[in-house]
Amino acid sequence: MLTIQSKTTASPVFADSLTATLNDSGTYGSDYGTNSTTSPGNGSLQGSDGIYGVTFSTWPTAVTSSTTGQAYQFWAGYGNATVKTSSFTLYSSTASAAYADVSKTDVLVTATGMSVADQAQKTNLGTTSTTWTLPTTTKTGGSIAFTVQDSSGAAVAGATMTVTPTWSGTYGTASVTPASSTTATSYTTDAAGAFSVAFTNTAPVAGATLTLTVGNAAGFGNSVNTVVITWATPVATTLTVTDPEDGVYVKTSSSNTATILVQDQFGAAVSGEAVKVSVANTTDANYSSTTTISPITTGAAGTATYTWTGGATAAGTDTFVFTSSTTAGATDSVTVTYVATVPAVATMTGYYNTTVTTSAPATLFPVDSAIYSTGTTKLALTTARKISLALPNGATESTSDDYVAVRFYGLTSASAAAQGAVVTITAAAGGHILDASNLLYQHVTS
Repeated sequence: MLTIQSKTTASPVFADSLTATLNDSGTYGSDYGTNSTTSPGNGSLQGSDGIYGVTFSTWPTAVTSSTTGQAYQFWAGYGNATVKTSSFTLYSSTASAAYADVSKTDVLVTATGMSVADQAQKTNLGTTSTTWTLPTTTKTGGSIAFTVQDSSGAAVAGATMTVTPTWSGTYGTASVTPASSTTATSYTTDAAGAFSVAFTNTAPVAGATLTLTVGNAAGFGNSVNTVVITWATPVATTLTVTDPEDGVYVKTSSSNTATILVQDQFGAAVSGEAVKVSVANTTDANYSSTTTISPITTGAAGTATYTWTGGATAAGTDTFVFTSSTTAGATDSVTVTYVATVPAVATMTGYYNTTVTTSAPATLFPVDSAIYSTGTTKLALTTARKISLALPNGATESTSDDYVAVRFYGLTSASAAAQGAVVTITAAAGGHILDASNLLYQHVTS
C-alpha cells in the first residue's frame, strides 16, 4: 500500500490526502520502466519484476503558502515489511524568493587556462545565463563556487540549493563530471553562504558545454541561476608590439629590433604563428614598392623579432605593421623617428598617486621619506592576491593598498622635453611593475 499525506500550518498533523495506484503488469504508462516496443532491446519495462509504477488519480494543485510551501509525505508498506516514509515540500509555481535573492548570487569559476577576465568573480548573477569559456587544454580541476545572498547582500548560511547539470555539444559521457541529470543534487551553503561544484571534461573538444541550473524553491521561488561552461579551441587573437615603445627616437643609420607577442583568446602565448611585416607609408624610410618583407614566426614564448636599419643620414620615420597570418584583426604597429642626435635625459622628475586611475599622478616623490597612505600611515601590503589578474584584481583599489601609480618627466640639459628618449624603470626587491597587459616585471622600458 502507498498513500500520500499532507499537512498545513493550520493542520500540522499529516493526514491522508491522495491514494496511490500500484502497477507491476508490464503495461507502459502504468508500470515503471521504459517502453521496449518503441526501443526494441533497450526498454526496461517488465511485468511481475517487483518494480511498481505509481500513479495518482489527482494531484494537489493548491499550496497554502507561497513562502513556506506545503509539506507532503509518502507512506509505503508491504506485508510485514517495515513501513517506509519519504517527504517533500511543494511550492507554488508563482512563489517569490523567501530568504535568498536570485539576483545577488556571486560566482567564481576556477580552472587552468582561463582568461584573466574570466578569473575574476562575477557578482549579482541574476536569472540571465552567464558563460565562462575554457581552452580545450583544460581537462580537470575545475570548480564553480557560488555565494548565495539575501536582498541586502548578506550571506545566506545553511541554505539547501539544488544543482541540475546538463551537458551538450560534443562530449563523452564517461569523460565528464558531474554527469547530465534530470534529478537535481542538493548542496548546503556554509557560514559564508557558499558552496562549490567540481567539474571535469577529460577529453574536451570545441563546443562541449556544461550548463548548471541552480535553484531553491524556498529561497529563490521559481527563479534560477544558470551558469554555462563551454570549451573552445585556442587561436591567435591578439598581437602586440612589446618593444620598442611607439614614437621612440633612434639614431639615423642605427640597427633596431621590434619584438611582437601573439596570444590566444585566453591570454596564452601562441607559438609557430607566422606574422606578416609591412611598412605602412610610402614616405617611410624603409618603404619599397618592389620588396616584400619575409614573415617572422613566433617561438615557444609567443614572441618574434624583426630587425632593420634606420634612415640613412636624414631624419625621418618608419611605421612597421605586424599582422597575424591566420587571424584577421590581430595586428599592431610601431612608429620610430630617426634623428641625428638621440635626446639625452639630464634630469628626471617623478610623481605618484596612491590610487591607480587614468589621471596623471600629480604628487612629487618625497626626497627623503617613503610614500605613505596618509601622514605616517604605511601602505598595506596584500599577499593573498592573484597577481596575474587584471588591476585591481576585481577589488576596489584605494589609497591604503599597495598599488601606486607613477609618472616621470625627463628633461634635456636645455630643460626641454627629452621626447623619444628610452627610460627603464626598475622595482626594488619584492616589488613589481605591471605592464600594459598586467604582466609582472622587475624592469620595464618605456
